Amino acid sequence: AESNSHVSVCQGFDPSKSGAALWSSLWDTGDLPQKDDECIPGSTELGVGVCQRFAVPANTSRTAEFALAWDMPNVLFGASRRWYKRRYTRFVRGASCLCARALGRRAQWEKALDEWQMPILHNPQLPEWYKSAIFNELYFMTDGGSLWFEYDDDWAKNETQLSDYTKNLMKQYGRFGYLESWEYRMVNTYDVHFYASFAIAQLWPHIELTVQSEFSKYF
Repeated sequence: AESNSHVSVCQGFDPSKSGAALWSSLWDTGDLPQKDDECIPGSTELGVGVCQRFAVPANTSRTAEFALAWDMPNVLFGASRRWYKRRYTRFVRGASCLCARALGRRAQWEKALDEWQMPILHNPQLPEWYKSAIFNELYFMTDGGSLWFEYDDDWAKNETQLSDYTKNLMKQYGRFGYLESWEYRMVNTYDVHFYASFAIAQLWPHIELTVQSEFSKYF
């Protein structure tokens, strides 16, 4: 926050309740309460809030930026027999670090996205539906139940089919996978991956190489 602004944080409120304490505090002081009295320990739902307060002189404008991140470094499946560590933990630790990185690099990311998309968007020879589809479908890389893990030496004990070549790639670039769909919970279904493989090879070639290496012994 800037020196002439004030940030207040509510560390817990029950989103299924009225939120009266939050709104009353905002109305009276312009700040959030530290905790909502309606929030009962052990509630199945929990909300948090962040508020930045500052003065805006007449005929001017100001902007406040916020970042939201989920930090879930470890993953369990099914019978919960094995832990998997997410790849991003190699680079950042905790939600606050994720938010700080996003706020600090937002302009850089937006510039890179514009430079990447503009040649397609400004190409008059390409139809509008194609321009929309070629970028919008990439959401599935993060929203398609995607998984990116750090390599674990214990994998080789249970997955004896992993070659030394594949394991070395995973140690360098992690192990990546995504669901065929939310209805079919199978990861990296090869016939479906065929359609995405070209885009992944162009954008993330080492990830694509690692995915292919898992199947190479079967060819």
